[in-house]
Amino acid sequence: MSKTIAIVGAGIAGLSAAYDLKKAGHSVTLYDMNDFPGGRMADQVINGVNVHTGASIIFSFNTEMFDLIDELGIKDDLYVLRDGIGVEVDNGEQRYELRLTPNPAFLLTHEAFGVRTKARLATLLPDMIAAGLKT
Repeated sequence: MSKTIAIVGAGIAGLSAAYDLKKAGHSVTLYDMNDFPGGRMADQVINGVNVHTGASIIFSFNTEMFDLIDELGIKDDLYVLRDGIGVEVDNGEQRYELRLTPNPAFLLTHEAFGVRTKARLATLLPDMIAAGLKT
């Protein structure tokens, strides 16, 4: 029997639930406090700049997410990052490199960070090194 279902929150969990319920034959309405779906997985254009609003990396061990990506047929929309290989970014004013797991020296010399940000990062070095040793 088909049901009418309301889902509060159009983040990845709400969207996934809506997708599964719709496949099961139910009528689904999504509600979200934002005017765009995706929650922390969404991108927004703010003042002409595409901004990642949160999580944007799907790790290889997340097999359920990759199963959903395959089912939706959107695998070609993903960009695969390999650790240690940089990606060049162009923010409209300059081009610079990003890395999946940057090291402290990379962060402290990165041209995208100002002196103030680099000083803050420097205070985090002991924690960054300790975390790196644990992983």
